[in-house]
Amino acid sequence: MVDTAVNTADWQDRLESALSTLEAEADAACLQELDVAALNYVACGAGLARSLLVILDESSRGLELLATSQHSALEDVAVVRSSALEAIQQLSQVLREVRDWVSQPEISHSATLDGIRHVFHSLSNLLVSINCYSELLLVELPDDCLAHAQIKSLSVAGTRASRVAHARALLQRLVNERQELASEARASKEREILAVLITALCADAGSTGMQEWRRNPEIIDVARESLPALEGRVLSEAVRRLEAVVA
Repeated sequence: MVDTAVNTADWQDRLESALSTLEAEADAACLQELDVAALNYVACGAGLARSLLVILDESSRGLELLATSQHSALEDVAVVRSSALEAIQQLSQVLREVRDWVSQPEISHSATLDGIRHVFHSLSNLLVSINCYSELLLVELPDDCLAHAQIKSLSVAGTRASRVAHARALLQRLVNERQELASEARASKEREILAVLITALCADAGSTGMQEWRRNPEIIDVARESLPALEGRVLSEAVRRLEAVVA
C-alpha cells in the first residue's frame, strides 16, 4: 500500500525526477548497448510514468471539483487516486532499476529483470482498478458535471497505460521465447520482437497497426516526431536494429 506519510507531491516529484534522469541518461549511444528486453522496459517505463502522472493530477483535481453531496463519485475518484499513488510508488523503483540497466549494460541484469516483471504484474492489477472506476465514473456523472473533463482525461490516460503495459507483457513473452530457441532461429524471433516494439511505439503516436507502418514507412517518421524524446530514440534504435537484421 501507499505510504500515507508521504504526500502526493512527494511521490509526483520522485517519479518526475526518475523519469527526467532516465531521459537524460538514455541517449542514442546508450540505447545501442542495451538488450531488446531493456529497450522494452525503457519505453514502457517512460510511457507508464507519463500516464500515471496525468491520472494522479486529474484525479486530485476531480476530488476538488466534485460536490460534497456526490458521495459515490468522491469515493470512486479517491480509489483511482490511491491506486495511481501506489502505482507511482512502484514505478519509481522500476525506473531507478532501469536507469542502472542503462548505465551498466555490460553486466547481467537477470535478477533486476525478474524483479521488474513482478512489479509490472502488480502495476497491471492497479491499472485494472483505475480503468474500472474511471469507466464507472464516466457512466454515472452527467456531462455537465464540473469534474467531467478530469474524469475523461484520466480515463484516456488509463487506457493508454493499459495498452503500454499489454505491449510490455507481449514483448517480454517474445523475449522469453527467443531465449529458448537455437541460435540459428533467433534472428527471426528478433525481427518479430523489434516489429512488435515499433508497432507499440507507433500506436502511442496514433498508428493503427504493424501493416500500416510496413506499407508506409513515413508513419515511423511521424511517430518519431510526435513521441516524447526518449520514446522517439527507442523507436529509432528499434528501426535501426530491424533494418540491420533484415539486411
